[in-house]
Amino acid sequence: MMSLRAGRLLALAWALGVSTVGLVAGCGSKTSSPLTSTGDGSMLYSCATETRAPAYVLPMNETSAKGTFLATLMSSDPAKLVKGNNTWTVQIADSGGAPVPGLTIGVLPYMPDHQHGTTVQAAVTDKGGGLYEITPLYLYMEGFWQVTLSLQPASGASDSTVFDVCIP
Repeated sequence: MMSLRAGRLLALAWALGVSTVGLVAGCGSKTSSPLTSTGDGSMLYSCATETRAPAYVLPMNETSAKGTFLATLMSSDPAKLVKGNNTWTVQIADSGGAPVPGLTIGVLPYMPDHQHGTTVQAAVTDKGGGLYEITPLYLYMEGFWQVTLSLQPASGASDSTVFDVCIP
């Protein structure tokens, strides 16, 4: 039997258009994610065989969907991505390479294989000179994640960029 609180959360998710797949009974994904045997019969997710995410070597550059911006992941704390809280420092430049301060940035971590995001909302702090700190970037389970940054200047059209990452 579903609790009243769980029912309210599902209703809220549905009203907001959020996928409720996996919200009731855990993730329960039946994906073909890269798995590696541990030798004792159990399986672990392996980023070494994940082909959708590049090696996590900083700096990482991603051009926005419309080509308006270049986002560069400059640093992360901890230095290697971990399951749990991460902090990113991202530099946003225009197509000519000039830093872009004053953006409103939204952050959406999402696991496409499992069709869910995360419940913790990251805060974005403008550090000046086109540098932005994102924390906490909460990636709570191992696997392939897409971290979408929606980029909205004070004037002009919005754009977005996606960082594909793997959590071991």
